[in-house]
Amino acid sequence: MELGPQLGPQPQPGRDPSRPVQPEPKAPPPPVFPGLRPKVPARPAWLRWWRPRVSPHPASGRSSGSNRCAGCGGQLYGTQAKGEPYPGDHMPRCKFLDRALQVTRYVKKLEQVASESTSLDESGSDRRRYLQKSAKELSAAARAADPESAVRVLGERYAGECRDGARQAEVAEMLSQACQALARGEDPPPITLVPG
Repeated sequence: MELGPQLGPQPQPGRDPSRPVQPEPKAPPPPVFPGLRPKVPARPAWLRWWRPRVSPHPASGRSSGSNRCAGCGGQLYGTQAKGEPYPGDHMPRCKFLDRALQVTRYVKKLEQVASESTSLDESGSDRRRYLQKSAKELSAAARAADPESAVRVLGERYAGECRDGARQAEVAEMLSQACQALARGEDPPPITLVPG
């Protein structure tokens, strides 16, 4: 009478069959520290770089305080990284990109006039500081989600400074006219200040 194959644990090759098989030790449970959250598994690579599609025409047409263009809805990552308007952040034919680039060109002209102002007297250094401060403000407006509104607000402020009889009223009037033209998408009047 022949018996079938033996059931039960089979000896492993290269192992002494007379020694009993020891079960593998279990890993100890992770320590629990009160107040700490459990470790969250990492997101998969495809999800880490995924961004939702944005409608080319946002419903409100305004930015909600985020870093999206108010005209086309594009993310302004390149604009923030480079410190000036970046065409890759916008959809083709975005009117806000055109305005932002126009403002940037005007800022470069303002900076050039400010650097040419080499006078050492008090009025010349005040004018230079005012032009440099205005160039920084206009540059920030060009990087805004809605550069048209940002430039319009600056224009109103410069007009108010001109009406109040500020020390640099002549420069404020010129900047107010330039901001009004830039907000309409027109070329600003040339900078007619005599470097002093």
